Amino acid sequence: MIKLAEGLDGVQTSEPINPYSLRINALARAYAGTGVCSFYRDDKTGAVMAKYGNALIYGGQVLSDFEELGAFCRAVGVKSLLCDGDFQCGCFNKACGTVLKLGEMINHRTHLSAVNIEFNSGLREIYGLLRRNMFNDRSKLVFEDFYVDMSHRIRHGCAQSCILKIGGAPCSCALAAFTYNDGAAISSVCTEKAFRGMGLGSLAVAELIKSLNAQNIGEIFINIEDDELLKFYEPLGFYKWGKWQEIYF
Repeated sequence: MIKLAEGLDGVQTSEPINPYSLRINALARAYAGTGVCSFYRDDKTGAVMAKYGNALIYGGQVLSDFEELGAFCRAVGVKSLLCDGDFQCGCFNKACGTVLKLGEMINHRTHLSAVNIEFNSGLREIYGLLRRNMFNDRSKLVFEDFYVDMSHRIRHGCAQSCILKIGGAPCSCALAAFTYNDGAAISSVCTEKAFRGMGLGSLAVAELIKSLNAQNIGEIFINIEDDELLKFYEPLGFYKWGKWQEIYF
């Protein structure tokens, strides 16, 4: 039976960290007790879950029967479920892709001496980069939601950001949108079109990883939808770790 879990203690698990449980624990550290997120635990499997907006994140073992979890998703009114790609979920619309994990980081060198690197600041500029280069005007990336959420998680030690600037102009960024203990999930790697081809995206990821490593965060994951991106991430030390899927109800 799936029940509400109270506080951070209710969702912590002794299982090895994975891209889903670290998201859930990061959200619990940031939002437990605030009503912004709801957290659940399956008594039968020990799996933990987080309802985050209209999405549910499932952090547990692969289920042989998806029916109960699907019924629960409908009952709590979520529109999507992020979970391991090996789940057999039947006939649902879904997006899927590859989970990458950082192995041994390869030293990244750059000839760019005029790049200014900032951590955990410039969220307004990062939002602008994402809107101009990753999302169109009809996207659901609303500035107030993005800014409030990311700044809150950064203050609570559950996320980190890195932005690169040249001559004061923001040119590239990378976010560790979820961090918890020794784990992190990197996302929103983006470079301004006018600055592409200079290695700035790789530099943003490499500098973010260095900052995470300095805080003893070494279990670092990235979800990609297009395996063409392996050409970008493999030189930084990432390898194929698993599969992810987001199921839409």
